[in-house]
Amino acid sequence: MLRASRWLAGIFVLWSVFLLFMVSDPVLLNQSVQWVIACAIGIGAPLLVRDVDREARTLTRFIPPLVVVASAYTLVEFALTSNVIFDAIYASNGVPTVQRWSTYRVHGFFGHPLYAGTFFSAAFAYTFARWLAKAGSLTVAALAGAAVVVTVSRGALIAAGVGVAVALLLATPLREASRLRKLTSVGLIAVATSAVVSVGLLQARVGTTEAATSNDARFSVIGVAVGAADSTGWLGGGPGLARYTAEPFNPARLLIESSLLQLLISVGMVGLLTYVALMIVRMVDAARMRNAAAAAAIAALTTSLIGYDGLESLPTLQILVCTLFLLSRQNPAPLARALEVRHTRPRIDFAR
Repeated sequence: MLRASRWLAGIFVLWSVFLLFMVSDPVLLNQSVQWVIACAIGIGAPLLVRDVDREARTLTRFIPPLVVVASAYTLVEFALTSNVIFDAIYASNGVPTVQRWSTYRVHGFFGHPLYAGTFFSAAFAYTFARWLAKAGSLTVAALAGAAVVVTVSRGALIAAGVGVAVALLLATPLREASRLRKLTSVGLIAVATSAVVSVGLLQARVGTTEAATSNDARFSVIGVAVGAADSTGWLGGGPGLARYTAEPFNPARLLIESSLLQLLISVGMVGLLTYVALMIVRMVDAARMRNAAAAAAIAALTTSLIGYDGLESLPTLQILVCTLFLLSRQNPAPLARALEVRHTRPRIDFAR
């Protein structure tokens, strides 16, 4: 399925390049070119590498400590209701704080709770799936899950749930695994879900006017997106330019709070369907190789992006896409055997 992925990525990039010729404003064209380059690297580079074994080994070792550090910092921020490092940096550069909600929402190293929620939901799905496969630590997964909760992002919570569901579906069948381990994991999911539903900070936000307004805007923007896409003949108004293309149809200046709607406006139906198909193919390919961790993380990432304007607002998000695409090409069985051999102490034959 690697060939299919390469074809889909190539079609998406070539279609985006074609749409660049429809952008006449020099400033917008420069912005659009930058977005195409970032996206081409994010979805194309990991599919062009012939052998990902070395990169996969490095990432597999690097991700857990990264998740632990990022999660711990986020939990400390929640406890202090202040981002000690980055609030000071923002203030020194005249950037206002992102806190405009009734409930304190952490943003950690990422600049916004939604960006943090995207990272932690994918990280939680990945580390939980690795724990199910007896290749990771439950502590790391628990820290990532706690970080998801304190972002107070409903979309991130849903994304984490989708990732866990995919991980459980792709986990080794019960007859091949420890019955106690599988039942324990299901019990932990039930307990965690109950805790998330009942947690006070999430309930406090759900009941606010701000949350209700956010929900209304998300539904209202669908009509804006359809009108904008129709005005371009469903071809797209220019890569990365959804906000500008939608302006004539958006008198209320609503944010296009869905990456899929953004793609529909900017790269049209061809671009949207190609991008979604690419995500599905990478998930299926990872599942086919029994790489539940990568498949679960891509599922969580895709679900998270449905709920906000991440693809266009945050070009650096392509780093996460690139990382997960690279991991989705990894066959975990040879890697697990290699690690087992590496950590097995050599036997000394005293009979010689």
